[in-house]
Amino acid sequence: MAKTTSMTAERTIVSKKEKPKRRSLTIKEKFQKKHGLYEDKNHFIVLITTPLFEENGANIWTDLLPGLSDMGFQIVIRANASSVYKDIAEAFADDHSALCTIISEEEYRDAYDVADILMTFSKDQETISQVTYALSKGVIPIISHDFPLENIENYNPNLENGNVFMYYKTTPWSIFATIIRAYENYRFPYDWKNICRYAMQSSQS
Repeated sequence: MAKTTSMTAERTIVSKKEKPKRRSLTIKEKFQKKHGLYEDKNHFIVLITTPLFEENGANIWTDLLPGLSDMGFQIVIRANASSVYKDIAEAFADDHSALCTIISEEEYRDAYDVADILMTFSKDQETISQVTYALSKGVIPIISHDFPLENIENYNPNLENGNVFMYYKTTPWSIFATIIRAYENYRFPYDWKNICRYAMQSSQS
């Protein structure tokens, strides 16, 4: 009887040792869980806050969707769109629920806490405000080379400075290539942290 009790105690000790500890979710993972996205703290998140209307170049955004989804990037879309683009966004989010979510007007600024890049295809005053806010949060904007903001600098990997990634033609291919350029830098955590740090510092100057 004593031997049986001893064996039971040993199994209990082993069982306790083998039980994995629960890891606390990161801010990004909590956001992903809340919005039904695949939970991965290292997943590259593309944020789109430009209102999806024809005059804001929303047609360019729709042409980018296949490439973004094929790369497996997660996409967060602000729920501010014309009926046509709202339907496109909702259909895409339904088909790619682990990769895409539409966030409400009341909550979309929460996405700046977890996004890695801000994709823009407009240069209106609201977009300027969104880019400025993104910089202050360390979210790196993807913008046109002639974007009307003074404190921006195209990232130069040789000099290791810059706070945005610029495209020189407003076409899906050019914008997508710029996103890939940003992602290639994102894959090197030390370099990416420096880019984000430079972005936040530039927003304070």
